[in-house]
Amino acid sequence: MKNLDHVLLYTVDNDAESRLIFLIALAAGITTIRSSQAHGASLDKENGVLELVHASRKTEVWTVEIPGLVTECLLQRNHIRVVIIDHHTYGSLDRVHDTNGKRKLSSLEQFLKLAHITEDDLRKMGFDPRLVHGIGVMDDRYTKGLRTEGFTPEEYQRILSYRETLDRQINPDFDKIKNVAEYVWLNRWTKAGYIICTSTSVLRTSYAVCTRSIEDALEDHPLILADRGGRQIYVNNIDPLIVKKLEEAFLGHRTFTYAQGRCWGIDNDVPGAPRISLEDVLNILT
Repeated sequence: MKNLDHVLLYTVDNDAESRLIFLIALAAGITTIRSSQAHGASLDKENGVLELVHASRKTEVWTVEIPGLVTECLLQRNHIRVVIIDHHTYGSLDRVHDTNGKRKLSSLEQFLKLAHITEDDLRKMGFDPRLVHGIGVMDDRYTKGLRTEGFTPEEYQRILSYRETLDRQINPDFDKIKNVAEYVWLNRWTKAGYIICTSTSVLRTSYAVCTRSIEDALEDHPLILADRGGRQIYVNNIDPLIVKKLEEAFLGHRTFTYAQGRCWGIDNDVPGAPRISLEDVLNILT
């Protein structure tokens, strides 16, 4: 591991991958600020970022899945180097590709590479390198990625169990969400080759529903989920050309992509913006 005394890590802690990045950073002695924001986090919504960075006396900030162009520019104007760790798009903001147009790996994999944290380093910190790698692959490339990279079915189960352990650390409603996801999954229906799930719970169930689909070996099947009464809508396991079609259909709305550009979502929690319904999304897809 290289010397990172000049680095401040600014990270979210809202899923298994980001929780693991946070834990590894703490174990490695990296100065870290943990955002309390949930999914959709933005550096521009954090308070006093520049003052916190100055107080830390660091000259370089690494941000993890917390985009915020205004604050990033503010830091750079104050001669602080900003390193982006991310693998998503947010509307027109592309944080999936590097400057050469190459698709990035998961945020966890990027973090380990940037910090030069080796498998031996992980073992010394008390982590299982195979599980750590699996969490990174799973977040970005799901079980298809695990298969591609040679993980066995037995290792899938260990990774899923470890992911649940990490999720439980950050989500006090984990068991409630799991129960809701079970109900949502059992009441799924299909249209034009898509599995369709709907949830009216105020709890976010998309992550748990996707995990539940693995039990029925349907995790790679095209799936649409209208979550929280349609406040968020997700379309998973589709061709990137279909993702592009959805992006073009809903320009100006808060959209995002993930999972190597094969999953797409729209956030209706934007004040004053027209609400996009499940029917609107289905009309584009079918």
